[in-house]
Amino acid sequence: MTSPENPLATTTAATSATTGVDWEEVFRDSRQDLCDANRWQAAAEQLPSDFPQRDLRIQAARRWRQLAVRAYQTAEAAFFGDIRNSLACVRSPF
Repeated sequence: MTSPENPLATTTAATSATTGVDWEEVFRDSRQDLCDANRWQAAAEQLPSDFPQRDLRIQAARRWRQLAVRAYQTAEAAFFGDIRNSLACVRSPF
């Protein structure tokens, strides 16, 4: 299941089997959520000053982005931590 684009595919698949969580998918989804949150925040900040509930929309977009950043950082740490743990379990024959 190793591919030229992702040489760690075998490692992450094995990790997913042991933890029951596909951290690569969680990491990818959280990265997309963060991109969406960035776009929503930028769009909210571009609203005209007289737009109904502009400040509330900006505040909500910023809060969503904060949550997306935390989720991304957590998923990133879990994904790469799982890979490190998997690689640490592999013993060198030398």
